[in-house]
Amino acid sequence: MDVSQSAGCLPVDADAWGVDALVFTGHKGLFGVPGTGGFYIRRSVALCPLQFGGTGRNSAQLTYPDGDFEYEVGTRNAPGIAALNAGVNYVRRIGIPAIAARERRLMHRLYAGLARAKAAVVYGNDGQTLGPALSFNIRGLPPSDVAYILYGSYGIVVRTGLHCAPLIHQCLGTQRNGTVRVSVSYLTAEAEIDTCIKAVCEIGRSADASS
Repeated sequence: MDVSQSAGCLPVDADAWGVDALVFTGHKGLFGVPGTGGFYIRRSVALCPLQFGGTGRNSAQLTYPDGDFEYEVGTRNAPGIAALNAGVNYVRRIGIPAIAARERRLMHRLYAGLARAKAAVVYGNDGQTLGPALSFNIRGLPPSDVAYILYGSYGIVVRTGLHCAPLIHQCLGTQRNGTVRVSVSYLTAEAEIDTCIKAVCEIGRSADASS
């Protein structure tokens, strides 16, 4: 299971779900830095590493009875892990339920606002979405152009493309150019949501006028 978009935003319970292997990134909902992340492996599952060595504990010994250090090839990113630890502690202080509730309110506001942008095509709907990300396109404009305008004219950073999920885009019919993805976090302000909505509406009107 890949919970990169969920960890820190939604409840995750690998034991209750019977998950054998779970991976996550540190730089999204856990407020870490890029280059960090982790994985969970159920004790009954044995994985064969692709590389061995460089653990620092005993470089001549390639496997350990506790089943951990054979997965550590090279020096750990200690500063990144420290930053990730700080982010995780911040999330734990606030609590996942509080984070999820605030992000749900922000997403509801975003969905409702983008519904007013006549040229915008929003994928999914407010009732289906649990996580803090929304994908859309503007008719007549490639996603990359929309992102360029959002950043250059409004200072809004979004991501475009297939978002590591090409099969979903095949289902949506967006596999050629992908979509524009807007993400929120616990730290996002309602005013920032409103600015994004206003920007998309203005870009949509311009696209309609030029078509």
